[in-house]
This record gives sequence, C-alpha cells and structure tokens, in this order.
Amino acid sequence: VASIGSLIAGLLFGIGWYVWIDGCAWATHVHGYAVDGAYWVPGLLQTLALVMVNVLNWGMLNDDTAFDGDNSVAIAKCWVFSAFVVAFSGVIGAVW
Repeated sequence: VASIGSLIAGLLFGIGWYVWIDGCAWATHVHGYAVDGAYWVPGLLQTLALVMVNVLNWGMLNDDTAFDGDNSVAIAKCWVFSAFVVAFSGVIGAVW
C-alpha cells in the first residue's frame, strides 16, 4: 500500500511540474513574461521533501532500539523531521 501511495504521489508531482513548466514556457512565448526565480523555490522544496520522505525505509521508525547504542532509529526520526520541515517551508513559501 505504501508503494502505491508513493507511485501516486510521484505521478502527481510529475504532472504538477509538467503543468508548471508548460505554463512558464507559454507565458514567456505568448506574453513575453519571464517567471521570476523566487516562484520556483516552493516547488523545488516540495520536490526535495518528496525525495527525502521516499528514500527512507519506514520500517526503521518502528524499531524501539533507539537507546541501545545504535542510533539508526534516532537518525531516521531526525531525517523524517527534516523532510517535514522542508515540506512545510515549501508550503509556507508558496502561500506567502
């Protein structure tokens, strides 16, 4: 089920980037309006967050051996937190 969710999320991101790039190209070609680089930042942050979340093995988060000397669970939780910070930064940047 998780791999199907990742597939759907990747498909939606691909469609979103296609529509964004097509819109930028259309605005430049038809109206001569160049899209400012700051408008690209939220999409880039969201793409980075998508990759960060999907490269993680989610089975590592269920392991309760965080205090046994092996810090892999703590590192995985910090990685997920960092991915969510990047994702929410992209959302805040897009709304602002």
